[in-house]
Amino acid sequence: MSPQRLRITYRSDAPTEQRGNFARLWVDAIEAAGLLAARADGGRRAHVEFGPALPEGVSGNCELLDIWLDRPAEPAEVCARLREALPPGLVPVDVEDIGERLPSLATSVVAYRYRAVFAAGSVDGAALHARTVWFSEQPSFEREELRGERLRVLDLKQIIREVAATTIDGALQVDMCLAVNQQQTARPATVLDALELPAQPVSLVRTAIEVLRPRVALAAWRERGRFA
Repeated sequence: MSPQRLRITYRSDAPTEQRGNFARLWVDAIEAAGLLAARADGGRRAHVEFGPALPEGVSGNCELLDIWLDRPAEPAEVCARLREALPPGLVPVDVEDIGERLPSLATSVVAYRYRAVFAAGSVDGAALHARTVWFSEQPSFEREELRGERLRVLDLKQIIREVAATTIDGALQVDMCLAVNQQQTARPATVLDALELPAQPVSLVRTAIEVLRPRVALAAWRERGRFA
């Protein structure tokens, strides 16, 4: 019997020092929850695949990771056990049995959604609207972004799918959808800088990760039955 592949959706507002050791932290939690993790390539390393890392200063409402189990378990039970085993700042919200036919997380991400919230009165909503209209009319819009020691130039017109601003109780909320274009995307801070906002957000959250889910592969998996 092949290992059971589960996709976990979780919230993450873990401190930066925890993020650097996510793999060990999750493997420890899986073992503490009494789940038997499969081993990658027959070695000692537990078979766990993480979704894209959160940008610095960003929390996540719908982060993703895949785990493979040698001993099958009900997704709801896995979710409940991990809630008890994980440290504060990491909260599993859903577990799904997805089968082995779906592409890896690393190759299937197509877009990210972020939400930035600004303090009441810190941003002029009308000026932001004018800026977004101006931006939509440009054929291209290049911006530099530093990744590690590498400075790269991004065309934000090829990355930004949408930007929308709403005002709630005087506080401005900016929602953006950023595409992954040729394995590249932009940080939300780069987009906010391009919009020339005069203030820093009081919160910045990744609200969703959009991934490819080929219907044929998933439907065939579920029709056949996971452990038939």
